[in-house]
Amino acid sequence: MVTIIKGYGEGIPVVFLPPFPFDSRFWQPIAVELNKVGLKTLLVEYPGSGIFKDKVPKPYSLKELAEWIISEVGEQAHYVGLSMGGYVAFNIARYFLPFAKSFIFMATHPFADSSEQIKNRERLIKQVQDGRKHFVFRAYFPSLLAKETYLTNPTLSHQVWQMMTTSYSTYGLIVALEAMKNREDLSKHLENINVPTTVIFGKDDSIITDTNWTERLPNKKVIITKGGHLFPLEYPDQTIDYILKHFEWSGK
Repeated sequence: MVTIIKGYGEGIPVVFLPPFPFDSRFWQPIAVELNKVGLKTLLVEYPGSGIFKDKVPKPYSLKELAEWIISEVGEQAHYVGLSMGGYVAFNIARYFLPFAKSFIFMATHPFADSSEQIKNRERLIKQVQDGRKHFVFRAYFPSLLAKETYLTNPTLSHQVWQMMTTSYSTYGLIVALEAMKNREDLSKHLENINVPTTVIFGKDDSIITDTNWTERLPNKKVIITKGGHLFPLEYPDQTIDYILKHFEWSGK
């Protein structure tokens, strides 16, 4: 199961889904700022991460993860997901759309893993099983921020490394990698996402480079912004502004 960490504020909740391999701390600074302007925020903790690190998680699919989140939230909500968080949000859109008021997809896509990506995840799973989970972090870290950020902001680079390497247990990494490896292609269902949807990509993101899929969304705004894959950490004020403008546009 998942845990929902509640923030302050009133109204329809805004649910933040973290990227892999990060726990709920990824979204906490932005959620705190949104609380200050009255938004009700909920932070999701995945099995095997954050406060669940000491519990051995059972294998799960992203559809099951989405179902657990819907059950825990218990009401209609806005969903904000980055990377793996976006994969979860696409499952909410596919299977539980009546429970979603709107979506903000960040640095993500609706497709399944390619055969090459599946092989890479299987390699990482094997390394974690062999007691070498640091290989996961070394594989992800160089692509998470814009190249300029690594050069000019070593403090943030260090913070990202520290958060990433302390977010998941060994088994948490394995089940999350398995869930992403086995996820289904949801691109053929994009036309059905009829609620307001904002999609944001970092222009220096070396992980997510395909933005063409957004053309199939019926009710969307697409933003290309400065920053890399984790642009909310690089430019939090900018990200908060985009989120607030999404709610102005969607009529929250």
